[in-house]
Amino acid sequence: MSNVGQAVRGEFLVGIQLSGKLWLGLVLAITLVLWASAFTAIPIALESFSPGHLAVARQLLSAAVTIPGVLLLWRHELWPAIRTNFLLILIMGLTGITFYHLALGAGQRTVGAGSASLLINLGPLVTALLAAAILKERLTPRLIVGGLVAFLGASVLVLVGNGDFAVDWNAMLVVLAMALQSFYFIIQRKLSFRYSAVALALLTIWVGAITLLPWGSGVSQAITLASARSIWALIYLGCICGVVPYIGWALVLSRLPASRAGVWLYLIPPLSILIGWLVLNETPTLALLASGAVILTGVVIAKSQPRKNAS
Repeated sequence: MSNVGQAVRGEFLVGIQLSGKLWLGLVLAITLVLWASAFTAIPIALESFSPGHLAVARQLLSAAVTIPGVLLLWRHELWPAIRTNFLLILIMGLTGITFYHLALGAGQRTVGAGSASLLINLGPLVTALLAAAILKERLTPRLIVGGLVAFLGASVLVLVGNGDFAVDWNAMLVVLAMALQSFYFIIQRKLSFRYSAVALALLTIWVGAITLLPWGSGVSQAITLASARSIWALIYLGCICGVVPYIGWALVLSRLPASRAGVWLYLIPPLSILIGWLVLNETPTLALLASGAVILTGVVIAKSQPRKNAS
């Protein structure tokens, strides 16, 4: 190949690489913003719905939106995955959707959008600890120290989230949701080597929709009695937040290592605090700002790399 041909080919490959990075960055940005906005939409929907009714209604909407994808992938990807790894897929749906949404919805009856997002996004650190225990991944001293610091910041929210020094049990439910999501990430990571990102997202959504049906009694009546504001929040949660971020995050995990991708999740709390302030007029409290600073400090410690000695 001539020098000119090599130069043209090199520029072409660089262009593809840059466009791939831009595409991945756009997918990541959309995923983070939508997940952050969900913490604001949930309290609006809870004005008319119970946590159980909200979880069922939003998940049925998510399932309905993804029917075309299920029909397209059922024969070649979804059914073979269910037949081969039914138990893992069931646990993935239960932890990532069913009990996660029930716990988060119950917790956000009193826990604000910013506080909830901070607690939930301790998940990547907990995921790393679980990965060390379950997947035998390496656990570094920095990760241990950072995890302890971040846990201290979360404790501030749990103990003084309402302004008085008493355990906020609703905040504890949000912590439970975070732990469930961490298990979900571990299972998703384990299965990501066998199945496509979209297939895993669809399986998670539909397992969640089916296993939430026992909480569905009275949902139709609740919808007829709900305010227009809550209905729009429900539609947004079910048709947008319950579908696009799950597929987007699965795509991100298929392109980036989980440890690198997980760092970006810590942008969700400041985004959620900003959206909560704009939409719900939630003014950040001193406890929220202090705990957020401590949590983010823990994250920086956990994710920092030791300096290499100069050669």
